[in-house]
Amino acid sequence: MAADVRGLVDAAGGGMISPCNGHGIMAVSPQVATDLPIPEVVAYEEEIRPEVARRLGTRYGMVNPLADTVFPNLSFIRSTSRTSRVWHPRGPESIEIWAWGYVDKEAPPGVKDKIRLAVIRGFSPLGNFEQDDMDNWQECTQTCLGPMSRRLDLKCRWGWATTSTTNRCRPG
Repeated sequence: MAADVRGLVDAAGGGMISPCNGHGIMAVSPQVATDLPIPEVVAYEEEIRPEVARRLGTRYGMVNPLADTVFPNLSFIRSTSRTSRVWHPRGPESIEIWAWGYVDKEAPPGVKDKIRLAVIRGFSPLGNFEQDDMDNWQECTQTCLGPMSRRLDLKCRWGWATTSTTNRCRPG
């Protein structure tokens, strides 16, 4: 049974949803448009929306996921590109990421091509977002090698002991 997550993200912005066990979802309200800003893709998404609503039933319209991670190493990014990725640790200072772009197999060829280009331009080795994020990941790694990081334990308990409804664990 799907969790009722209505109200976990406000109508104007978004929030984080924790289904527990290390999983996490960055989401916005269903009223917030997050489709690729490409007219052909937006038109296609609008065209198939009734079918999506029919298939999802009562789950449709609860939240609009932007990115999510299934613990320990499977992630999806939907908002700026359609990608999934698997994270493979390769040592204390190294990680390998396998990434794939995905598209609805029933989409017209023109829509598939627009999404393919969005994936390449956004979250691929040559993409703007991926290259920008690499600087962040490298800096996090370097910071964790410093003397303070070596002396202190890493507290990685997102949403632990909070009273915020956006961080409570939800049944899935």
